[in-house]
Amino acid sequence: MEYPKKRRGTKKLTPEDYERVRKLAALGLTQKEIGYLLDRSARWVRATLSGDERFAAAYTKGRAEGVAFATGQLREKIKQGNLAAIIFYLKTQARWSERVKVEVSEVASDKPKTIEELYQRWTNQHSRS
Repeated sequence: MEYPKKRRGTKKLTPEDYERVRKLAALGLTQKEIGYLLDRSARWVRATLSGDERFAAAYTKGRAEGVAFATGQLREKIKQGNLAAIIFYLKTQARWSERVKVEVSEVASDKPKTIEELYQRWTNQHSRS
């Protein structure tokens, strides 16, 4: 998404601006999107994050609030027994994986020449099991 260039200026941030930054960061907006909504550039946002402690604190607090909210919602889904939420949590937090380890016990020396021959071999192998 391309945003138009914003004006330059030395407008001081108000307490309402800091609160808005916190709320926008909590919603998960990018620095570029926050800058756009404040009539500033993404570059200005990055510079202000490193130069204005109050701005950085509002941004960081907002991001943390957004993560806390999402985590709370995920926990509620897990408590309700939502299988997708449980699997997501296990995959992202418990290093759980659904990878299947395949071991080859023998190598066929005579490769099948047609799909029918391959299918026939497969059905013969699985009918014995």
